[in-house]
Amino acid sequence: MEPEVVISFKFVGGDADEHQLNFYDTSRFMYGASRFLYTLEHFRQTGKVLGKINERVNVDYRVATPQQSSWLLDVLAIAGPAIHEAAIKVPVGVLVAYVKDKLFSGKDAAAKALDIIREVEGNKTKQSKEETKRFLAQSDVASQALKLVDKTLDMKKSTDDALIQELRELRHQLSAAERRKDVLELYADELAAITAEQEEKLLTKTQPQVAEMGKPLIRSAGRLEIAVGDGRIPMSSMTRRSVESLTGHEEDPLPTQLAGDITRFDKGNGWGKFRSPIFKRDISFVVPAARKNRLRGTVLDAMKMDNVIVSFYMVRDKRKVVKYLVFEDIIEIDVD
Repeated sequence: MEPEVVISFKFVGGDADEHQLNFYDTSRFMYGASRFLYTLEHFRQTGKVLGKINERVNVDYRVATPQQSSWLLDVLAIAGPAIHEAAIKVPVGVLVAYVKDKLFSGKDAAAKALDIIREVEGNKTKQSKEETKRFLAQSDVASQALKLVDKTLDMKKSTDDALIQELRELRHQLSAAERRKDVLELYADELAAITAEQEEKLLTKTQPQVAEMGKPLIRSAGRLEIAVGDGRIPMSSMTRRSVESLTGHEEDPLPTQLAGDITRFDKGNGWGKFRSPIFKRDISFVVPAARKNRLRGTVLDAMKMDNVIVSFYMVRDKRKVVKYLVFEDIIEIDVD
């Protein structure tokens, strides 16, 4: 009997488009992904959330050789208990969709998309908050948001500014949310057996595991799609911003122009240091994976100069303190 594909992880953009990922970040992803899947499997079989994964889980999951489809890894089930023997009587892939839906709400993605569409169209009114509440109250909010996003992106085909780029990212997230909704509705009765206490424990345990899975999104890839079953239907679309939100960090929606000096840059991993009078010490920045190859020469040239003006996105913690910067582009170099 052919092994069943349980879950697939596909990295897209940046180095992943060349079928490669940073070695260290990949090991972090593997560690998080394996703990995530075994946490869900143990919960499915027993109804309990392990504090530490130090018990044997009655299943044999294996990984196939990564495939050259951007960067694709399949996890295969060789043997495991039947659904009727489990405490939570659903396939493990359904639990993947369940957790992802709790961590990455389709309503949150729809609300963000609506805000961006209003910004792009210059339609910010006093009624926008009430309109958003009514919009998010719809049962098919992800589907409706997708239609609005598609319409906006179709009108802005030739535009590539920051807001349009974020809207493209949100489109992937909304598509995944729509697919999750269909799967979760099929198993609504079985999932209703999960108590509020079980859900809280499960989400507390899996949230850092999912954040760990997203490590390659900082410098190796632009997006991680997590799919379920042989059809590889994406149930989740994660970006760098997704990972930051799970760790309590948030990236500013618009870039900030900063004057200063690039004091260090590693052309291999995309990380560098920037010196500016608004920070007490040199602050770290990263060139996103999707733009690393294109911008590498620009950053190296700017590092030879004094007094450059750079466009950065600021990444802040819960207290709004800037933790690091995301490089967008060089605005100006002082040649005097």
